Amino acid sequence: ACCSCMEIMQEQHKAFQDNALSKFQVYKLIKTVQSGDNLSAILGSHDHKTVRRQELIAAVRKSLDADRRTIIADLAMEHDISYGTIAKIMHKELGLVKKSARWVLGT
Repeated sequence: ACCSCMEIMQEQHKAFQDNALSKFQVYKLIKTVQSGDNLSAILGSHDHKTVRRQELIAAVRKSLDADRRTIIADLAMEHDISYGTIAKIMHKELGLVKKSARWVLGT
């Protein structure tokens, strides 16, 4: 039987308390398992330490151009990077701010 993300989060929080996985990490694991991919491909892999590179910034810009109402968590999963990195790219690199459920250029 399948478990919901919340059930997984609750169980692993019981077991690991402060060392529990974040919601993003749980979603990423669920997505990997559902797609049939090998978990070893994502567990402990940190090959993308130079995250805010120009190719990634361009890809995030393209995703936002397609849908300005996109949420950061979805972009993080789409580009396989952390929520914080996406937020930094959007704010620092692209100069965007959230206004009325849309990402727009800051003043």
